Amino acid sequence: MAARFRENGYLDPFSNIIIESDGFSPIAVDHIVPVKTMINMPGFKDLTPDQMKYIVQDKMEIGNLQPLPQYLNASKGFQLDWTIYKKMDRPLDSIYSRNLEELQSIRMEQIQRQIDIFRLVNKYGDM
Repeated sequence: MAARFRENGYLDPFSNIIIESDGFSPIAVDHIVPVKTMINMPGFKDLTPDQMKYIVQDKMEIGNLQPLPQYLNASKGFQLDWTIYKKMDRPLDSIYSRNLEELQSIRMEQIQRQIDIFRLVNKYGDM
């Protein structure tokens, strides 16, 4: 998945501005809705392993993945309320944090919808 974002820029959490890739800095694939959150969503554990992988890897392309420098992705971890870069105790841009929170809410609704669809398919077969 990382190769998919290697040449892309990223939205800088400190300035809320797109930073162009320099081609050298390690870019990670960040889950907007963290994997830990997805795993704990209602019905996720009822899915098949392939369905789980489909959701975690964003194969439905709802936009749950984004490029983020590795050091920032590590700081974010599994947080839904990411507002501080822990290593330096540096606050993120307030607009960035607010937009991220709104985007996470939208993505969680979309992911839950996909979980519910998979559960119906598992129960009743292709509809």
